[in-house]
Amino acid sequence: MGAGIAKNIRHQYPAAYEADQLTAKGDRKKLGTYSAVEVQAIARHLGPVEGSQILLRQDATAKQLLEALQQPFQFVHIASHSFANTEPPGFSGIACAPEDGLPAGLLSLPTTENSKPQP
Repeated sequence: MGAGIAKNIRHQYPAAYEADQLTAKGDRKKLGTYSAVEVQAIARHLGPVEGSQILLRQDATAKQLLEALQQPFQFVHIASHSFANTEPPGFSGIACAPEDGLPAGLLSLPTTENSKPQP
């Protein structure tokens, strides 16, 4: 993080730079470090919110996210990779942490449409 846009990120977001420095360049453990910094900064900005939860890395599975979305909420912030499929849109989804021995988790659009939050 020393040249180009990375240099600007280093100066504007020092917490992201510090998180980046905790792992070696190219290390897969680096994945999600910026998202974690971002989510924690948002949580600090909003202050304590009753019933709020933060799901990071291995805790951010499709099952955990669906369970969290069943609760009443004011804000939802999802920092993840996702994909949209216009034909058919039912194959669109959000990439989640692996679970139950699967290499990658997926929260599909039909799953979220059929999940109704509790009143």
